[in-house]
Amino acid sequence: MLRRFPRVRVREQTADVVREAAMSLLAALREVDFPTTRDFFALAAEHVRRRLVHLARRHSRRGGGHLPLDEVAHEAPDGADEGLARWQELHEAVPSLPAEQREVFSLRFYHGWEHRDIAELLQVSTKQSQRLWLRAQVRLGELLGGRGLPQ
Repeated sequence: MLRRFPRVRVREQTADVVREAAMSLLAALREVDFPTTRDFFALAAEHVRRRLVHLARRHSRRGGGHLPLDEVAHEAPDGADEGLARWQELHEAVPSLPAEQREVFSLRFYHGWEHRDIAELLQVSTKQSQRLWLRAQVRLGELLGGRGLPQ
């Protein structure tokens, strides 16, 4: 995911982000038992999302950090502060999605899953997975004031 954000990658190594999210997830796994694979991936996405929000906040406090959500959204670049705020807002808005949309968004955006794999896990059609992904993007767009979302 950091490959899409070269200005962040200068400050953060992918392995470090993954390691810190995994350590957080490991601590949670000691306290929680998962009835399904689906529950595990939901928690894993939550820990990655939390780590990315933390990075956005940390770079915001430092100043000059820019997490260009616009590179994912394929739109014109923003100023560093606005781009960083949008990145943070995106990750903070994800929990506001309806459960099915949040799950599809998390599997696709944070885990990089294909729609056919998501459909298999959720036991829905590939078309339904695609619809939920699109609805999640529309809803996030509404929550973020229509300022662009990951494609």
